[in-house]
Amino acid sequence: ERRLTEQKLAQAHREQAQMNARLSVLHDIDRQVLASGSVEELLQFAIRRMCETLGCLRASILLVDRDEAGDVQQFRLAAVGGAALGLQPPGSTFQKDVFSASEIEAYEHGQPVEHTDLGAILEQHPEYVRLHASGVRSMTQLPLTSRGKLLGTLNLSYASVGPPPREDVEIG
Repeated sequence: ERRLTEQKLAQAHREQAQMNARLSVLHDIDRQVLASGSVEELLQFAIRRMCETLGCLRASILLVDRDEAGDVQQFRLAAVGGAALGLQPPGSTFQKDVFSASEIEAYEHGQPVEHTDLGAILEQHPEYVRLHASGVRSMTQLPLTSRGKLLGTLNLSYASVGPPPREDVEIG
């Protein structure tokens, strides 16, 4: 019983440390909002801090560009951070067919998309070949929405195969 109590206490300390780290990131982002000269600078700062805190290999934000009818036309890389930086610079665009119709539909409905083994889907997603070559083995894409409308995705990439840590998905 004493061992169980010690384990619960240790778990509570780990959870508290994670929460403190998240609060620190939010505080730093808040301060950066006041100091930033542009949205791009703010996004770059936020992505960099997220990578440090979450321990993901790479993180990026893709924003949706829509046509006059409001349909998704392409995605624009707004910010990227982490170890795999040299892949595509911010400002790069990707046609919507980089993602499958089911992925875009999931994003539109606010649902995350997880790729637990990037190597298994390289034929279906040629754009992921560069990610895989840079060491990315799994990723999760969290939709960024406002008032039910898809604005973009927050993409978290990892060096190991498997699902992302639940805490990382919860930030979305």
